[in-house]
Amino acid sequence: MVSKQELMNMLIEALSFEEIAAMAPLEEFLRNYREIEIGDRTKLEHIQDEIRIEEKVKRIRDETVQHSKVLTALLKRVVGSDQNEY
Repeated sequence: MVSKQELMNMLIEALSFEEIAAMAPLEEFLRNYREIEIGDRTKLEHIQDEIRIEEKVKRIRDETVQHSKVLTALLKRVVGSDQNEY
């Protein structure tokens, strides 16, 4: 069992992780990948790779948003609850 305050802190920490630790590195990787200088011979391959990477990043971003929504809903339930231990 944990106290209400401890649970709220854990949920807030998880939300912060979702926003900062999960998304920022992905966005930075994608930004850096777009800036890579390539020769004409591999340009098509690079574009195809970039499309695949963008699709995967979008999927991860969508899943992260969904997970954040779940964490937010849990946090709202805990805050609004009269229960002191979970």
